[in-house]
Amino acid sequence: MAGGGHCERFCTVRPGWSPSAALEAALAAALEVGQTAWPALALEEGAFLAHLATCIEPPDPAAIGRAHLADLYLACACAIGATRSSAIDAFAKTYLVDVPSYLSASRNANLADEVSQILLERFFVGGIGEPKILDYTGRGPLRGWIRVAAVRAALSIRRAEKSGDADDLDALVASVDPELDAVKLQYKDDFARALVDALEALGERERALLKLHYIDGVPVERLAKLYGVHRGSASRWLSTARDKVMEDTRTLLRERLKLTDSQFASVAALVQSQLDLSLRKLLRTSR
Repeated sequence: MAGGGHCERFCTVRPGWSPSAALEAALAAALEVGQTAWPALALEEGAFLAHLATCIEPPDPAAIGRAHLADLYLACACAIGATRSSAIDAFAKTYLVDVPSYLSASRNANLADEVSQILLERFFVGGIGEPKILDYTGRGPLRGWIRVAAVRAALSIRRAEKSGDADDLDALVASVDPELDAVKLQYKDDFARALVDALEALGERERALLKLHYIDGVPVERLAKLYGVHRGSASRWLSTARDKVMEDTRTLLRERLKLTDSQFASVAALVQSQLDLSLRKLLRTSR
């Protein structure tokens, strides 16, 4: 699949994308990154492009460049490559070797070994459906994705030991979004500080609206009566206040942490997923 053929396989999987010179260049660059990082792995170009097509959002060639392409290439090779066993060996030597450090608080080598075995089975044994390694979409670094899965596996093992119950280990990897969880771990404190500052920058009415709605549970209809305005106006005020907090939090995080486009995309997803819960906690303590 050389020359201008990269777009054809990619757009067949993702019909929402349109072939273009920019997309062709982005796909060629993605292949080069993966093949350069893992030259010993025989992964058919079309297979990688087809998998890449399932992972990239939004439909913009620039989004391909923001992905962690070398990690994504290895993950794909571990699941569908002709040298799958070699890819899994490379994965274990490169990433699973760090599992003990993720669990250092336990100081238990047996636990680290058990977690590593669970992850190997969950990531690479298909069973029902595809191997879970294909759930990795390249939004964040593969190392962070593995770290979160390892910690969750260790916690589940500990809970099972204490309770005597046989936990459903099938959920250790499949039931979470490790990429987003890894971002939460990395930027938790920065996110909290940025959210506080974003709330403080709101006007008095905006903060009052958020408190009434998120803490006191006042519905939009009641807010409209309290402020003597139409329901539509109250709804817009509330939505505007929330959106302002979200955008200001994102902006502060990007400025303070000097984030790359790829990092910012992950942080933006974090803000989106955590905003309502975090607002409730913060507004409750600031009453």
